[in-house]
Amino acid sequence: MATSTNDDEKENCRLVMTDIKKEISAIEEELSKLPSEISNLDILIKKAMLLYQNSNKIWASADFETKIGFQTLMFPDGIKFDGRKRQFLTDNINNFYTSTVMLTKDLDEKKKGRTDFLYQFPPLVAKRGVEPLTSGL
Repeated sequence: MATSTNDDEKENCRLVMTDIKKEISAIEEELSKLPSEISNLDILIKKAMLLYQNSNKIWASADFETKIGFQTLMFPDGIKFDGRKRQFLTDNINNFYTSTVMLTKDLDEKKKGRTDFLYQFPPLVAKRGVEPLTSGL
């Protein structure tokens, strides 16, 4: 009886694996039909740069709802206010704004044929707890 149950489990496993392999093949086929590069990447970067370069003007002329959306875009984790120090703080700035300068420089490198620029982003902000405590200084 144990052999029959074991054989049934093996058959079920084989059937499931066959179905999974078919799904993987179908997905791989669909992926192979997609373009390997974004055709309008240069246009997208130029529009993003215009947004970045004109962010002060956009903010100044925007209505309240647009400002809320723009603020959410810029500071995805929100803005905090420290009442004692009377400072506005944020834990996270949109990666677009922190990496725009690097992208602009590296886009020129890509046009020259260098393609490893996407892997050269240094960490922009150290996370809490990275540095040792400095008590007694």
